[in-house]
Amino acid sequence: ATPHGLSMPAGTVVTFDTYFSAFFENHWFGYTQLKSVRLEVEVEGRAIVTLRRQTPETDHYLLQREEVNGRGHVEFQVDNDNELRVEAGRLWFEIETLDDSIVRSAHWTTQDTPQRPVSLGVVFCTFNRQQYLGRILRALDEDMRAIDAIARVFVVNQGDSFTAEEILGPDHAGRLLAKLTIIEQPNMGGCGGFTRGMYETVAADDLTHFLLMDDDSRVYAESVARAADFMAYCDDEVVLGGHMLNLHRPRRLFEAGAMFDPSSLQPNPINHNIDLADPEGSEAFLRAGAVDYNGWWMFGAPASVIENIGYPMPCFIRGDDMEFGLRIKNSGLQTVPIPGIGVWHEPFYLKLGGWQFYFEVRNRLAMAALHSHGDFQGIRKDFRRVFSRDIGMCRYHSCKLMIEAMRAYLDGPEIALDTTDGPLLAAVAIVAEYGPEQVTEVGHAPSKAEDRRQRGELRRMLDTARESAERRVGKVALVGQLARRMVVPEHASRKPEKVVRSNDLRPHVVAGYDRYIVIEEHGGQAWRFQRDRALEKSLWSEFLELSKRVDFDARYLEQFEATDRFADSWREIFNLTDVGHD
Repeated sequence: ATPHGLSMPAGTVVTFDTYFSAFFENHWFGYTQLKSVRLEVEVEGRAIVTLRRQTPETDHYLLQREEVNGRGHVEFQVDNDNELRVEAGRLWFEIETLDDSIVRSAHWTTQDTPQRPVSLGVVFCTFNRQQYLGRILRALDEDMRAIDAIARVFVVNQGDSFTAEEILGPDHAGRLLAKLTIIEQPNMGGCGGFTRGMYETVAADDLTHFLLMDDDSRVYAESVARAADFMAYCDDEVVLGGHMLNLHRPRRLFEAGAMFDPSSLQPNPINHNIDLADPEGSEAFLRAGAVDYNGWWMFGAPASVIENIGYPMPCFIRGDDMEFGLRIKNSGLQTVPIPGIGVWHEPFYLKLGGWQFYFEVRNRLAMAALHSHGDFQGIRKDFRRVFSRDIGMCRYHSCKLMIEAMRAYLDGPEIALDTTDGPLLAAVAIVAEYGPEQVTEVGHAPSKAEDRRQRGELRRMLDTARESAERRVGKVALVGQLARRMVVPEHASRKPEKVVRSNDLRPHVVAGYDRYIVIEEHGGQAWRFQRDRALEKSLWSEFLELSKRVDFDARYLEQFEATDRFADSWREIFNLTDVGHD
């Protein structure tokens, strides 16, 4: 690439069939009022431009082709209402050069009139992540499409103070500065930060929509412009979900929204871990569909949604996006994740297992109560499964966090729906007291993936088959190990201390050891988990006593209604804690 475009020598073929370059028809035509889309390509030289389509049945079609000689402008139009066309799917284009050529520009556009004006307020919530946040803001500042799409940016700062000039840095382009508002408030978690941004959007007469974005992500600035475009054209009953790509494996999609298990309300990610570099990866998006909720790493909606369904559940962190998404769904709206609109974010497997687990358990129960979930038995069953797994793995901090989360829920919404950092500090203290011991020196432990690469093809096939069989019998084996642990004292086994990589961790395997060490895949930190039979019995006793009492609690729904769908709660919180604007 050059400042003037993409330079292509003669005899080169480049395909733009990529996640960010293709046009996904069933998302844009299926959930908007678009009647047509136009591909415009400007080429200097001699080249052939070809427009192609893949349908949901994976059939490939050549739609249009045109040769350019000199400096030419190619336009291909695709009409959504053409009854003679093949089934919609994914559109992309290819360029084949006959002589040395330069691709000056290429973009998808339309002449259709938007359904509505979009005046977009972009919301970031941050806590002492100035470096990450500054990187995102500068990326937006340097992109004219993003700047044009953004009316205002709200940065809700819940950590150390900074100014707009400081966060943008000395080399910023200056376009975003006039649109940037910094709001300082005490730490109320991501829930309090994002809700404050929603609150400010609703209060601003000049804003029509909000877009929530995480401060610790990497953004493709064009995604923000596309988000504004989609919200301008989409159907009235549609809100926008952005995809989450894996920050540590950038070519992989981590999640495109999620669906709830109807019994346990456990979320199950959609299109998890898809390889977007594989041409078959994009086939996952040949069809479109709504999800139960989309994470707030990137989520957009009209401000009127707040007026219609209320504000998020006050819960500090974890589960606010789930509960709000479920409320959106129950109101008749559809959350639609759009391929080509997304951010790179740390995958959740790097964050789970710590103090956050307290909030996941407590807030799932509160969400179930708020929505009159009819299967608390399914939730209790899922909790017992997780508790059993964790106690077998000596993850006593997770067990204690679950116990205290259930206790908070049973104490009612006045305790459970807490936006202060008090529960956070208590959860951190539990991890410190009950968690594993950090190990500073540990020998190298090759992962199964590394070991498999060094083996012959037949041995790799046998290993794969054996691991598949182990997964099938793992649950039964874990039950056997848990029964053994109830009667066999510590150190009765002569097994040496096991060292395992986190990706290779299997509950039914480590449950057979009194001590084992886990090495994290990212960062290489090592942790020793050690069995404590007396503690296990105590934790089991607490868990069984509390879990049998976990059931629907009408007080949560009563508080939701008494506070005007949490609007009064947040209004009081923000009025009491507001530090100021910059």
